[in-house]
Amino acid sequence: MSAPSLIKFDDRLKHMLRDWWMRHRRRLISIATVLVLLAATWRLAFEFHRLLFDQSRVGAIDLRIFHEFVQGWFGGRPVYQELTTTNYPPASFVLLWPLAGWLPFSAARWLFAGVVIVSLTWLTVLIVHESQVGDRIEKALIALFIVSVYPTAVTIGNGQHAIYIVAALLSAVLLLQRLPSSWHRDLLAAALVTFSMVKPTVSVPFCWLVLFIPKSARPMLLVVIGYAILTVFAASFQPQGFFTVMREALDHCLDGAAREARLHGYANIHSWLAGAGLQSWNLPASLALLFGLGYWIYCNRNKELWLLLGVTAIVSRIWTHHPVYEDLLILLPMVALLRIVRQGPEAGGGDVSAGMLLAAAWFALLTPATMRLWPAPWNSLFTAGQTAIWLTILAFLLLQSKRQSGDRHLS
Repeated sequence: MSAPSLIKFDDRLKHMLRDWWMRHRRRLISIATVLVLLAATWRLAFEFHRLLFDQSRVGAIDLRIFHEFVQGWFGGRPVYQELTTTNYPPASFVLLWPLAGWLPFSAARWLFAGVVIVSLTWLTVLIVHESQVGDRIEKALIALFIVSVYPTAVTIGNGQHAIYIVAALLSAVLLLQRLPSSWHRDLLAAALVTFSMVKPTVSVPFCWLVLFIPKSARPMLLVVIGYAILTVFAASFQPQGFFTVMREALDHCLDGAAREARLHGYANIHSWLAGAGLQSWNLPASLALLFGLGYWIYCNRNKELWLLLGVTAIVSRIWTHHPVYEDLLILLPMVALLRIVRQGPEAGGGDVSAGMLLAAAWFALLTPATMRLWPAPWNSLFTAGQTAIWLTILAFLLLQSKRQSGDRHLS
Protein backbone atom coordinates (compact mmCIF):
# COMPACT_ATOMS: atom_id res chain seq x y z
CA MET A 1 0.00 0.00 0.00
CA SER A 2 1.43 3.38 -1.03
CA ALA A 3 2.04 6.24 1.42
CA PRO A 4 -0.91 8.35 0.15
CA SER A 5 -3.18 5.30 0.47
CA LEU A 6 -1.98 4.73 4.05
CA ILE A 7 -2.69 8.36 4.92
CA LYS A 8 -6.19 8.14 3.45
CA PHE A 9 -6.84 4.89 5.32
CA ASP A 10 -5.61 6.45 8.58
CA ASP A 11 -7.87 9.48 8.05
CA ARG A 12 -10.90 7.24 7.37
CA LEU A 13 -10.16 5.15 10.45
CA LYS A 14 -9.91 8.21 12.68
CA HIS A 15 -13.12 9.58 11.20
CA MET A 16 -14.88 6.27 11.94
CA LEU A 17 -13.57 6.24 15.52
CA ARG A 18 -14.70 9.83 16.08
CA ASP A 19 -18.19 9.00 14.77
CA TRP A 20 -18.35 5.84 16.88
CA TRP A 21 -17.43 7.77 20.00
CA MET A 22 -20.05 10.44 19.38
CA ARG A 23 -22.76 7.78 18.91
CA HIS A 24 -21.90 5.79 22.03
CA ARG A 25 -20.40 8.50 24.22
CA ARG A 26 -23.18 8.76 26.80
CA ARG A 27 -23.48 5.02 27.31
CA LEU A 28 -19.71 4.52 27.60
CA ILE A 29 -19.35 7.37 30.10
CA SER A 30 -22.16 5.94 32.22
CA ILE A 31 -20.58 2.47 32.24
CA ALA A 32 -17.16 3.93 33.05
CA THR A 33 -18.61 5.95 35.93
CA VAL A 34 -20.11 2.83 37.50
CA LEU A 35 -16.82 0.96 37.13
CA VAL A 36 -14.70 3.66 38.74
CA LEU A 37 -17.27 4.11 41.52
CA LEU A 38 -16.93 0.41 42.39
CA ALA A 39 -13.14 0.61 42.19
CA ALA A 40 -13.01 3.77 44.32
CA THR A 41 -15.30 2.32 46.99
CA TRP A 42 -13.31 -0.87 47.38
CA ARG A 43 -9.85 0.67 47.15
CA LEU A 44 -10.49 3.63 49.47
CA ALA A 45 -12.12 1.44 52.12
CA PHE A 46 -9.22 -1.02 52.01
CA GLU A 47 -6.45 1.59 51.97
CA PHE A 48 -7.89 3.87 54.66
CA HIS A 49 -8.24 0.80 56.87
CA ARG A 50 -4.60 -0.03 56.17
CA LEU A 51 -3.57 3.55 56.96
CA LEU A 52 -5.54 3.96 60.17
CA PHE A 53 -6.15 0.57 61.76
CA ASP A 54 -3.85 -2.11 60.34
CA GLN A 55 -1.30 -2.97 63.05
CA SER A 56 0.73 -5.33 60.86
CA ARG A 57 3.97 -4.41 59.14
CA VAL A 58 2.16 -3.20 55.98
CA GLY A 59 -0.19 -0.83 57.82
CA ALA A 60 0.90 2.74 56.99
CA ILE A 61 4.32 1.24 56.34
CA ASP A 62 5.98 4.34 54.90
CA LEU A 63 4.46 6.73 57.42
CA ARG A 64 5.86 4.44 60.12
CA ILE A 65 9.33 4.78 58.57
CA PHE A 66 8.99 8.57 58.30
CA HIS A 67 7.90 8.76 61.92
CA GLU A 68 11.00 6.83 63.00
CA PHE A 69 13.60 8.77 61.08
CA VAL A 70 12.10 12.24 61.64
CA GLN A 71 12.04 11.69 65.37
CA GLY A 72 15.52 10.21 65.20
CA TRP A 73 16.81 13.17 63.20
CA PHE A 74 15.58 15.80 65.63
CA GLY A 75 16.70 13.61 68.52
CA GLY A 76 20.29 13.97 67.27
CA ARG A 77 20.70 10.40 66.00
CA PRO A 78 22.99 10.05 62.95
CA VAL A 79 20.16 8.59 60.87
CA TYR A 80 22.15 8.34 57.63
CA GLN A 81 24.50 5.97 59.43
CA GLU A 82 21.87 4.03 61.36
CA LEU A 83 18.91 3.69 58.97
CA THR A 84 19.06 2.38 55.41
CA THR A 85 15.65 3.80 54.50
CA THR A 86 16.53 7.50 54.87
CA ASN A 87 16.86 8.31 51.16
CA TYR A 88 15.87 11.94 51.73
CA PRO A 89 17.89 15.17 51.92
CA PRO A 90 18.03 17.09 55.24
CA ALA A 91 15.33 19.66 54.39
CA SER A 92 12.81 16.83 53.96
CA PHE A 93 13.02 16.04 57.67
CA VAL A 94 11.90 19.57 58.53
CA LEU A 95 9.07 19.40 56.00
CA LEU A 96 7.96 16.02 57.37
CA TRP A 97 8.04 17.11 61.00
CA PRO A 98 4.50 18.62 61.04
CA LEU A 99 3.15 15.27 59.80
CA ALA A 100 5.35 12.78 61.62
CA GLY A 101 7.58 14.47 64.15
CA TRP A 102 5.54 15.72 67.09
CA LEU A 103 2.84 13.11 67.65
CA PRO A 104 2.85 9.45 68.63
CA PHE A 105 2.49 7.19 65.62
CA SER A 106 -1.15 6.32 66.29
CA ALA A 107 -2.12 10.02 66.25
CA ALA A 108 0.14 10.75 63.26
CA ARG A 109 -1.89 8.24 61.23
CA TRP A 110 -5.08 10.26 61.78
CA LEU A 111 -3.35 13.56 61.08
CA PHE A 112 -1.96 12.17 57.83
CA ALA A 113 -5.43 10.91 56.86
CA GLY A 114 -6.85 14.40 57.33
CA VAL A 115 -4.09 16.01 55.25
CA VAL A 116 -4.57 13.44 52.49
CA ILE A 117 -8.35 13.94 52.38
CA VAL A 118 -7.98 17.72 52.08
CA SER A 119 -5.21 17.44 49.49
CA LEU A 120 -7.06 14.83 47.42
CA THR A 121 -10.23 16.91 47.47
CA TRP A 122 -8.35 20.00 46.32
CA LEU A 123 -6.45 18.08 43.62
CA THR A 124 -9.74 16.66 42.35
CA VAL A 125 -11.34 20.11 42.23
CA LEU A 126 -8.37 21.50 40.29
CA ILE A 127 -8.28 18.67 37.76
CA VAL A 128 -12.05 18.65 37.18
CA HIS A 129 -11.95 22.41 36.59
CA GLU A 130 -8.90 22.28 34.33
CA SER A 131 -10.35 19.41 32.29
CA GLN A 132 -12.89 21.86 30.80
CA VAL A 133 -15.82 19.45 30.97
CA GLY A 134 -19.28 20.88 31.56
CA ASP A 135 -21.45 17.79 31.88
CA ARG A 136 -22.13 16.64 35.46
CA ILE A 137 -21.66 12.97 34.73
CA GLU A 138 -18.31 13.71 33.04
CA LYS A 139 -17.21 15.70 36.08
CA ALA A 140 -18.28 12.83 38.32
CA LEU A 141 -16.34 10.36 36.17
CA ILE A 142 -13.15 12.44 36.39
CA ALA A 143 -13.50 12.93 40.15
CA LEU A 144 -14.15 9.24 40.77
CA PHE A 145 -11.31 8.24 38.48
CA ILE A 146 -8.79 10.30 40.48
CA VAL A 147 -9.70 8.60 43.75
CA SER A 148 -9.97 5.11 42.22
CA VAL A 149 -6.58 4.71 40.51
CA TYR A 150 -3.92 2.51 42.09
CA PRO A 151 -1.34 5.27 42.84
CA THR A 152 -3.94 7.19 44.86
CA ALA A 153 -4.87 4.06 46.78
CA VAL A 154 -1.33 2.90 47.50
CA THR A 155 -0.26 6.42 48.52
CA ILE A 156 -3.03 6.46 51.14
CA GLY A 157 -2.44 2.97 52.52
CA ASN A 158 1.33 3.34 52.74
CA GLY A 159 1.29 6.90 54.08
CA GLN A 160 3.23 8.39 51.17
CA HIS A 161 3.55 11.91 49.72
CA ALA A 162 2.35 11.83 46.11
CA ILE A 163 -1.13 13.29 46.63
CA TYR A 164 -0.17 16.45 48.46
CA ILE A 165 2.99 16.94 46.38
CA VAL A 166 1.08 16.88 43.07
CA ALA A 167 -1.66 19.11 44.54
CA ALA A 168 0.92 21.65 45.76
CA LEU A 169 2.87 21.70 42.48
CA LEU A 170 -0.22 22.06 40.32
CA SER A 171 -1.58 24.85 42.54
CA ALA A 172 1.72 26.73 42.41
CA VAL A 173 2.10 26.56 38.63
CA LEU A 174 -1.50 27.63 38.02
CA LEU A 175 -1.08 30.54 40.45
CA LEU A 176 2.03 31.73 38.63
CA GLN A 177 0.38 31.59 35.23
CA ARG A 178 -3.12 32.79 35.98
CA LEU A 179 -2.60 35.62 38.50
CA PRO A 180 -0.77 38.92 37.92
CA SER A 181 2.64 39.26 39.49
CA SER A 182 2.69 40.29 43.15
CA TRP A 183 4.60 39.48 46.31
CA HIS A 184 1.57 37.68 47.74
CA ARG A 185 1.27 35.43 44.68
CA ASP A 186 4.98 34.69 44.54
CA LEU A 187 5.29 33.96 48.26
CA LEU A 188 2.32 31.58 48.19
CA ALA A 189 3.55 29.78 45.07
CA ALA A 190 7.08 29.54 46.49
CA ALA A 191 5.74 28.15 49.77
CA LEU A 192 3.78 25.47 47.89
CA VAL A 193 6.79 24.48 45.78
CA THR A 194 9.09 24.46 48.81
CA PHE A 195 6.63 22.21 50.63
CA SER A 196 6.55 19.88 47.62
CA MET A 197 10.34 19.57 47.90
CA VAL A 198 9.73 17.06 50.70
CA LYS A 199 10.54 14.68 47.83
CA PRO A 200 12.79 16.59 45.39
CA THR A 201 12.93 13.73 42.89
CA VAL A 202 9.28 14.52 42.10
CA SER A 203 9.37 18.29 42.44
CA VAL A 204 12.66 19.43 40.90
CA PRO A 205 11.59 19.04 37.22
CA PHE A 206 8.60 21.33 37.91
CA CYS A 207 11.00 24.06 39.04
CA TRP A 208 11.66 24.80 35.36
CA LEU A 209 8.01 25.86 35.07
CA VAL A 210 8.36 28.02 38.19
CA LEU A 211 11.42 29.64 36.62
CA PHE A 212 10.16 30.19 33.06
CA ILE A 213 6.35 30.52 33.21
CA PRO A 214 6.15 33.81 35.18
CA LYS A 215 7.78 36.96 33.86
CA SER A 216 10.04 37.15 36.90
CA ALA A 217 12.62 34.86 38.50
CA ARG A 218 11.45 35.98 41.94
CA PRO A 219 9.28 32.89 42.71
CA MET A 220 12.15 30.52 41.95
CA LEU A 221 14.57 32.67 43.94
CA LEU A 222 12.22 32.46 46.93
CA VAL A 223 12.10 28.67 46.58
CA VAL A 224 15.91 28.44 46.54
CA ILE A 225 16.24 30.69 49.59
CA GLY A 226 13.53 28.85 51.51
CA TYR A 227 14.97 25.43 50.73
CA ALA A 228 18.49 26.56 51.69
CA ILE A 229 17.22 27.83 55.05
CA LEU A 230 15.44 24.53 55.71
CA THR A 231 18.60 22.60 54.82
CA VAL A 232 20.85 24.59 57.16
CA PHE A 233 18.27 24.38 59.96
CA ALA A 234 17.87 20.61 59.53
CA ALA A 235 21.63 19.97 59.48
CA SER A 236 22.03 21.82 62.78
CA PHE A 237 20.34 18.89 64.57
CA GLN A 238 23.00 16.41 63.46
CA PRO A 239 26.28 15.99 65.35
CA GLN A 240 28.48 15.38 62.29
CA GLY A 241 28.56 18.96 61.01
CA PHE A 242 26.99 20.52 57.92
CA PHE A 243 29.36 19.33 55.19
CA THR A 244 29.54 15.78 56.51
CA VAL A 245 25.75 15.63 56.67
CA MET A 246 25.43 16.87 53.09
CA ARG A 247 27.96 14.36 51.81
CA GLU A 248 26.19 11.53 53.62
CA ALA A 249 22.84 12.71 52.26
CA LEU A 250 24.11 12.73 48.67
CA ASP A 251 25.69 9.30 48.97
CA HIS A 252 22.62 7.85 50.68
CA CYS A 253 20.16 9.26 48.15
CA LEU A 254 22.18 8.15 45.11
CA ASP A 255 22.79 4.66 46.50
CA GLY A 256 19.16 4.29 47.56
CA ALA A 257 17.83 5.36 44.17
CA ALA A 258 20.16 2.97 42.35
CA ARG A 259 19.29 0.07 44.68
CA GLU A 260 15.54 0.57 44.43
CA ALA A 261 15.66 1.05 40.66
CA ARG A 262 17.57 -2.20 40.30
CA LEU A 263 15.28 -4.20 42.59
CA HIS A 264 11.80 -2.73 42.17
CA GLY A 265 11.85 0.00 39.54
CA TYR A 266 10.23 0.30 36.15
CA ALA A 267 9.64 3.05 33.60
CA ASN A 268 12.63 5.17 34.62
CA ILE A 269 16.12 5.65 33.23
CA HIS A 270 17.80 4.25 36.36
CA SER A 271 16.01 0.93 35.89
CA TRP A 272 16.78 0.89 32.18
CA LEU A 273 20.47 1.57 32.86
CA ALA A 274 20.53 -1.07 35.60
CA GLY A 275 19.11 -3.60 33.15
CA ALA A 276 21.97 -2.78 30.78
CA GLY A 277 24.58 -2.93 33.54
CA LEU A 278 25.27 0.81 33.28
CA GLN A 279 24.37 2.00 36.80
CA SER A 280 27.40 4.30 36.82
CA TRP A 281 25.58 6.47 34.28
CA ASN A 282 22.59 7.08 36.54
CA LEU A 283 23.56 10.57 37.67
CA PRO A 284 24.77 11.98 34.30
CA ALA A 285 21.76 10.49 32.50
CA SER A 286 19.32 11.98 35.03
CA LEU A 287 21.00 15.39 34.84
CA ALA A 288 21.00 15.28 31.03
CA LEU A 289 17.26 14.55 30.96
CA LEU A 290 16.56 17.21 33.60
CA PHE A 291 18.47 19.95 31.76
CA GLY A 292 17.04 18.80 28.45
CA LEU A 293 13.59 19.36 29.92
CA GLY A 294 14.65 22.80 31.12
CA TYR A 295 15.82 23.77 27.64
CA TRP A 296 12.60 22.46 26.08
CA ILE A 297 10.41 24.36 28.56
CA TYR A 298 12.37 27.56 27.93
CA CYS A 299 11.90 27.18 24.16
CA ASN A 300 8.18 26.38 24.56
CA ARG A 301 7.33 28.63 27.52
CA ASN A 302 4.66 30.45 25.53
CA LYS A 303 2.85 27.27 24.50
CA GLU A 304 -0.29 25.90 26.15
CA LEU A 305 0.42 25.36 29.85
CA TRP A 306 -1.06 21.88 30.06
CA LEU A 307 1.24 20.60 27.34
CA LEU A 308 4.16 21.83 29.45
CA LEU A 309 2.68 20.26 32.59
CA GLY A 310 2.07 16.95 30.84
CA VAL A 311 5.60 16.69 29.46
CA THR A 312 7.11 17.79 32.79
CA ALA A 313 5.10 15.20 34.73
CA ILE A 314 6.23 12.32 32.52
CA VAL A 315 9.86 13.44 32.65
CA SER A 316 9.53 13.73 36.43
CA ARG A 317 8.31 10.14 36.50
CA ILE A 318 11.16 8.73 34.38
CA TRP A 319 14.20 10.92 35.15
CA THR A 320 15.08 8.95 38.28
CA HIS A 321 13.76 6.03 40.28
CA HIS A 322 10.19 6.33 41.59
CA PRO A 323 8.02 3.84 43.45
CA VAL A 324 4.51 3.05 42.31
CA TYR A 325 3.00 6.00 44.25
CA GLU A 326 4.49 8.57 41.87
CA ASP A 327 2.53 7.08 38.98
CA LEU A 328 -0.03 9.64 40.16
CA LEU A 329 1.96 12.14 38.06
CA ILE A 330 0.39 10.58 34.96
CA LEU A 331 -2.87 12.34 35.85
CA LEU A 332 -1.35 15.57 34.51
CA PRO A 333 -0.61 14.39 30.95
CA MET A 334 -4.05 12.77 30.98
CA VAL A 335 -5.58 16.20 31.58
CA ALA A 336 -3.52 17.54 28.67
CA LEU A 337 -4.90 14.76 26.44
CA LEU A 338 -8.47 15.40 27.58
CA ARG A 339 -8.16 19.10 26.78
CA ILE A 340 -7.00 18.22 23.26
CA VAL A 341 -10.02 15.94 22.84
CA ARG A 342 -12.32 18.69 24.16
CA GLN A 343 -11.04 21.15 21.56
CA GLY A 344 -12.83 19.17 18.86
CA PRO A 345 -11.76 17.64 15.55
CA GLU A 346 -8.22 18.44 14.44
CA ALA A 347 -6.67 18.22 11.04
CA GLY A 348 -4.74 14.98 11.04
CA GLY A 349 -6.95 13.47 13.74
CA GLY A 350 -4.95 14.63 16.73
CA ASP A 351 -8.08 14.60 18.86
CA VAL A 352 -8.69 10.92 18.04
CA SER A 353 -5.08 10.00 18.84
CA ALA A 354 -5.36 11.90 22.12
CA GLY A 355 -8.58 10.06 22.94
CA MET A 356 -7.02 6.66 22.25
CA LEU A 357 -4.00 7.46 24.42
CA LEU A 358 -6.31 8.77 27.14
CA ALA A 359 -8.28 5.51 27.10
CA ALA A 360 -5.05 3.47 27.30
CA ALA A 361 -3.78 5.49 30.26
CA TRP A 362 -7.22 5.26 31.90
CA PHE A 363 -7.19 1.46 31.83
CA ALA A 364 -3.52 1.32 32.85
CA LEU A 365 -4.00 3.41 36.01
CA LEU A 366 -7.00 1.30 37.04
CA THR A 367 -5.09 -1.99 36.84
CA PRO A 368 -4.03 -3.57 40.16
CA ALA A 369 -0.54 -2.38 41.09
CA THR A 370 0.17 -5.85 42.49
CA MET A 371 0.65 -7.01 38.89
CA ARG A 372 4.17 -5.63 39.08
CA LEU A 373 4.92 -8.27 41.75
CA TRP A 374 3.87 -11.22 39.60
CA PRO A 375 6.66 -13.65 38.64
CA ALA A 376 8.49 -12.97 35.38
CA PRO A 377 7.56 -12.68 32.58
CA TRP A 378 3.98 -11.89 33.68
CA ASN A 379 5.01 -8.75 35.58
CA SER A 380 6.10 -7.32 32.23
CA LEU A 381 2.44 -7.00 31.28
CA PHE A 382 2.29 -4.22 33.87
CA THR A 383 5.77 -2.67 33.70
CA ALA A 384 6.31 -2.76 29.95
CA GLY A 385 2.70 -1.74 29.29
CA GLN A 386 2.90 1.32 31.52
CA THR A 387 6.26 2.28 30.02
CA ALA A 388 5.01 2.03 26.45
CA ILE A 389 1.88 4.07 27.18
CA TRP A 390 3.71 6.86 29.01
CA LEU A 391 6.48 7.21 26.45
CA THR A 392 3.92 7.27 23.63
CA ILE A 393 1.99 10.02 25.42
CA LEU A 394 5.25 11.95 25.88
CA ALA A 395 6.04 11.70 22.18
CA PHE A 396 2.50 12.77 21.28
CA LEU A 397 2.59 15.83 23.57
CA LEU A 398 5.98 16.86 22.20
CA LEU A 399 4.57 16.61 18.68
CA GLN A 400 1.51 18.64 19.68
CA SER A 401 3.75 21.40 21.07
CA LYS A 402 5.52 21.64 17.71
CA ARG A 403 2.17 22.09 15.95
CA GLN A 404 1.05 24.91 18.21
CA SER A 405 1.52 28.57 17.52
CA GLY A 406 3.56 30.56 19.98
CA ASP A 407 0.52 32.02 21.70
CA ARG A 408 -0.09 30.87 25.25
CA HIS A 409 -3.62 29.59 25.98
CA LEU A 410 -4.84 30.90 29.30
CA SER A 411 -8.15 29.07 29.43
